[in-house]
Amino acid sequence: MESKNVLIVDDDEAILDLFNLVGKKLGLNVVVAENGYDAFKTFGYMDYFMAITDLNMPKTNGIELIWKYYYSKRSNNFVYDQKRKRES
Repeated sequence: MESKNVLIVDDDEAILDLFNLVGKKLGLNVVVAENGYDAFKTFGYMDYFMAITDLNMPKTNGIELIWKYYYSKRSNNFVYDQKRKRES
């Protein structure tokens, strides 16, 4: 059985490490990127079964990344995480 490609995009290294570890244990081919710009560069040579992205990142944010992927691949297999700031 061929391993499915999963893209994880987050500027938090701990999140990338966690998803990378879990994905590999599940037999997935995990590709990680620290921001939307670096993730977008992989679209030309990788197809993804699913992508998980943070929304608030430098260079290209998660919303921009989702739209770029949708228009380049016509896919909507994205899950996003929005870290909300707590008000004191």
